[in-house]
Amino acid sequence: MLMVAQALTRAEVGWIRQHPELLRNVRSIEGLIAPEEIEFASRDWHGACDAFHRHAANRSKEVQRVMRVHRDPFEPIMVILEADSPLAEYRKITDEILKRMPDEDHYPRPAAEAVRSFLMLRLGLHLGLRQKNLRQLRVCPRGHFPTAERRLEDMKCGELRWSDRERGWEVLIPSVAFKNSGSSFFGQKPFRLILPDLLDLYKYLDAYIERHRGVLLAGAKDPGTLFVKTVKTTSTEAAYDSATFY
Repeated sequence: MLMVAQALTRAEVGWIRQHPELLRNVRSIEGLIAPEEIEFASRDWHGACDAFHRHAANRSKEVQRVMRVHRDPFEPIMVILEADSPLAEYRKITDEILKRMPDEDHYPRPAAEAVRSFLMLRLGLHLGLRQKNLRQLRVCPRGHFPTAERRLEDMKCGELRWSDRERGWEVLIPSVAFKNSGSSFFGQKPFRLILPDLLDLYKYLDAYIERHRGVLLAGAKDPGTLFVKTVKTTSTEAAYDSATFY
């Protein structure tokens, strides 16, 4: 902020310095702006800007002497990490989404967006995927033939499909789709997981794939990914952007 203040009052190029008419709207504020300061700026606008510029420069040097460069990547989520059950803290978000979910019959689009947000969090908690892998995850509805594993390897993405043998929704992602595909964790084998049907997860998955996903596409070309986003356009066909989440 101090650097911005210096730039705004810099000689010849500062925006505030080039607009002395701003002083017309300045009023005295007890303890903050004295009438004498307004009068001084009225007599010598550039002198007032010079004084402010020097003040900001001196304060900036004082801050630089005592400031510490601090970058702790865990600080924003420290409250979660220190909780007795970090996953339970994130589960609270999904509970709030369901609690505030709009009526599908009256508000189909907001309801579809709410279900999508719910599934993003739930699948993220179950799978632990990077954003890229979750964003590129394809979907194969029930009753359709799933994409061949070799084809998924070529596309370097995974797929959510129904498993008749396991009677559950399965996520299959080839190891080449992961950033650390050469890790011993994969052993050149795909990542495969049957999602647990906890707290009606299957109910919302089925509803999203059968109804809500189509509402979000709004007639646009289907990109094949599980999570989609529609954008209002002036063209007859709505645009979609599967690479962007709300």
